[in-house]
Amino acid sequence: MQETLEEPIPPALHSMPLLDGEDPLTRQPEHARHWFLVYEQLFHLKSELLTRTRARIGTMLPAAQKELKQTDLALMLRDSERLYERLQFWQVRAELLGPSQQA
Repeated sequence: MQETLEEPIPPALHSMPLLDGEDPLTRQPEHARHWFLVYEQLFHLKSELLTRTRARIGTMLPAAQKELKQTDLALMLRDSERLYERLQFWQVRAELLGPSQQA
């Protein structure tokens, strides 16, 4: 009996929850392009929030700075990294699948 093997999912995707409707194994270029755009928007928003947070931290008292750096900023950085990994995944996936049929 011959088994059909699916493409392996990159290790980073195993530990990340998928967004509703997201399918890393899609073979449809328009789906890959859609998810690339979704993660591009999410990553850019998170980047803007990080920039604003970093700028604001410098105006705060030391105890507040320490708290933000150890909690909120650390979480935001990890989330930004996660979004960037997903963005890169979907960029490569979209390129591998070829141009989308949608205009």
